[in-house]
Amino acid sequence: MKVPVKIYILSDMEGTAGVSIWDQVLPGHPEYDVARRWMTEEINAAADGAFAAGADLVLVNDAHLTEHNLDLDLLDRRVEHLMGYGKDLWAELDDTFDAVFQIGAHAKAGTPAANLRHTWAPSNFADLRINGKSVGEIGLAAAGAGERGVPCTLVSGDDKACAEAAQLLGGVIRAPVKKGIGWQCARSIAPRAARDLIRERARQACSAAGGVPPWRPATGEISVEILTIAKPANDLYASSLEADALLAQPLLTQRATGTSIRQAFLAALAATPRPVRAGP
Repeated sequence: MKVPVKIYILSDMEGTAGVSIWDQVLPGHPEYDVARRWMTEEINAAADGAFAAGADLVLVNDAHLTEHNLDLDLLDRRVEHLMGYGKDLWAELDDTFDAVFQIGAHAKAGTPAANLRHTWAPSNFADLRINGKSVGEIGLAAAGAGERGVPCTLVSGDDKACAEAAQLLGGVIRAPVKKGIGWQCARSIAPRAARDLIRERARQACSAAGGVPPWRPATGEISVEILTIAKPANDLYASSLEADALLAQPLLTQRATGTSIRQAFLAALAATPRPVRAGP
């Protein structure tokens, strides 16, 4: 009997081809509707590659900002989706899944020349550390998946996000769809070319899922530290700074422990000062 192959896609928008400035990823701005279509088409490409490699189920978790960004009229009819509030990065993810794909990913806060770099809140998050190891959203998501026994086998985004993934996750397949030149500047391939690249890399990542180990940066008691800027100047302040300037700010640290990445992260997050909200 054939064992079903299940792929979980975690989708973000900042790493989408053609996206380079914050106005494109913030609802209410004229550029947003086009960017959400590009985001949805990249999800479709990743799903198409997975289905071509034998996947039976693709579930996408829309994790960008409002968590309600996918254009459902464009979404591949074979794809199931998670959207809306009250979920986290690992909603519905369990050990029956074979792989996690991170599509539209971005580099962590402070990364030099990374396009739309940030970690969680672009206003005030300076760093996120799991048992003392600095990670961005790519590492956080992969660590939580790893606890469930599921490897992250594909990351798409700018070259800096892909390099971050390669450094953390042995064997991860990357789909660099643009080159980060600066905070709000990128050299991108065309959206259609990006979809072709993601489709092919997704096929490879689905086929290779059994050979990539889940990433487990910590075992036993988990400690998560969140460092935030005490007084951010504006709603994109942390994102605008590179590492040296970022960590030179007056910082606050919240630390929480738990038996899982999710538990410790949510506890630390709940204790952080409320960030200045990005967007209109």
